[in-house]
Amino acid sequence: MPKNVENFEIRTLGRDDYAQAAEIFAFVHALHQANRPDIYRKTNVPLGEDEFFKMCDDPHEIMLCAVRDDKILGLPAR
Repeated sequence: MPKNVENFEIRTLGRDDYAQAAEIFAFVHALHQANRPDIYRKTNVPLGEDEFFKMCDDPHEIMLCAVRDDKILGLPAR
């Protein structure tokens, strides 16, 4: 394993993770929108709090994240 890879944990997202998850969704959405404006429209909130909470509360939805030192490093694509 490369020396620059540190340990991280994979866990489910919860309601308390909205702020960090929203930052990642906004960053990725901005990249998509800049490169494919024909598909992605500009928006200030690509994932709203209500939608995120509904996904967290849905027993059929699986939302995972990679975490190190209580910081979300990444989310899988939907």
